Amino acid sequence: MFKVTFLYPRPDDPQAFRKHYIERHVPLCRAIPNGGRASYAFEPQTPAGPSEWFCIFEVECDSRAQWEASMKSPEAVAAQADASNLPVQPAIMFYEAEVLQDSRYGTSQA
Repeated sequence: MFKVTFLYPRPDDPQAFRKHYIERHVPLCRAIPNGGRASYAFEPQTPAGPSEWFCIFEVECDSRAQWEASMKSPEAVAAQADASNLPVQPAIMFYEAEVLQDSRYGTSQA
């Protein structure tokens, strides 16, 4: 499995960021064909309390090739263009992940 994680720092105006993200950016991301499974969260917590990140967006694809192909679509280009309108830019991590267990099926993948 190939994962991409976007970590957004806290913006000066969290409500404006949240509004743009939910109303504009998320619909653009949802429109990306074959873009994998995506999720996002605002104000994530750590065991010690609030995280340094304001928003996390994560995408899971079957492979890096799937991710790269989906990023060439017009819908992905539109989402990338919109991202430059956000008041903060994310740290981005790409990585291959090994699935240890998928609790949806009660089986181990490793």
